Amino acid sequence: MDLEKIWAAYPSGRRRDRMGCRRHLAEALGAASVEKLAAAAAAYAAETDRQA
Repeated sequence: MDLEKIWAAYPSGRRRDRMGCRRHLAEALGAASVEKLAAAAAAYAAETDRQA
């Protein structure tokens, strides 16, 4: 599982429990690819940065 790609894209100020994230990622990968999840995390980070 490529958690690091998604973890790096996610806003650093919102990163929490890495092990919990792995569990959620495993569930999410049933519906989306690592690339799609990383793109969504990057879009969320960009939106979060604009609001700050």
